[in-house]
Amino acid sequence: MLGLDMSQPWAPFAVPKGRIVKKAVFVFAAIAVMAFSSSAIAQCNSSTASSGSFVEYSYRTLTSAASNEYPCWTFNGSSSSTSIPATTLASFTGSPAGFKFEGFAGHITRQFTVPSGAGGHWEIDAYVELVDPHSSTFNSIQIYGNVYRSGALINGVTIYSHSGNQGSATGVMAGQSFTGVQAGDVIEIDIVGSWSTDSDSWVKVSNVRLFNLIP
Repeated sequence: MLGLDMSQPWAPFAVPKGRIVKKAVFVFAAIAVMAFSSSAIAQCNSSTASSGSFVEYSYRTLTSAASNEYPCWTFNGSSSSTSIPATTLASFTGSPAGFKFEGFAGHITRQFTVPSGAGGHWEIDAYVELVDPHSSTFNSIQIYGNVYRSGALINGVTIYSHSGNQGSATGVMAGQSFTGVQAGDVIEIDIVGSWSTDSDSWVKVSNVRLFNLIP
């Protein structure tokens, strides 16, 4: 609805010129944002590699600066394209680069819509590093893979779960597959972590990848 007063003759030429310009700028900005969002979502759902045994859908893998990982991932529920909560998560450099948890209950999530013809068998892989000389339960990381159909959870798997009281885990490539996925389903990668604040301990995640396995 345009919000016109139908009790009065509508005369577009009577609207102040400045108001028309402001409305035009606002509408253009809104269209630009929607176009960017649609393009970005399409990129997030596009395939990035393939072979005879798999098709990979890993446009962003948590291996670059925070701003580059948006909009494929959300950080602590935020889809802002500028920053992540510094008290909970931070990007890090190294081999590989990725994200580290800097507080309690840090949260990184990606949702992916399964394209036509790509159902069946899927796999999630991730690089994990947890260093804790104090064996603290406050250092922990869990990676989950969830499948939703028409908004309802139909499958959930634990990709990886580790805490400091189990000892350090360095250079771990965690992976888990799941079946029964159909086109149109939403695959969610959910990463939850916490850090004890000890300067000689850290919890990191990187190189998170998604594959459709071909029989």
